Amino acid sequence: MAEDPYGAFLESIGRAFLRTRFVPRTVLESTALAEIRFQGGLKLVDLAASAGLTRLGAEGSIAAGTDYQVSQAWSRAIHVHRTGPDGLYYPSRFDPARRSCAVFDRRAADAKVIRRLGSWSRQTQLLGQVLDHYGFGTDM
Repeated sequence: MAEDPYGAFLESIGRAFLRTRFVPRTVLESTALAEIRFQGGLKLVDLAASAGLTRLGAEGSIAAGTDYQVSQAWSRAIHVHRTGPDGLYYPSRFDPARRSCAVFDRRAADAKVIRRLGSWSRQTQLLGQVLDHYGFGTDM
């Protein structure tokens, strides 16, 4: 998940097309955007805040690195921590100015879709802004 549509695009679609810079229409038609809320809010470990990583004894590579074994090991350790966090809040690996969120599966039942925005292909103005911002093309 992401804090805004730009981050959501990168987390769900853009990451797969970074090399080609081209997103096929079929992908945009089959991928939807929605606003989600969690009943009771979320208790997240903030890896984006100043001192967040330092307090954990970690560095930025746990969220921004390419070695997923490292980030997954940290995620597992945080998942089982005695304080019971619900997930992680971190800078996007693909655009560090955007924030992403990984929520542990134990909170899945508390997720409620509060607004369905539909497929990316139906949001032409927003899609155009996002594609232009990141320099992607499409065959729409």
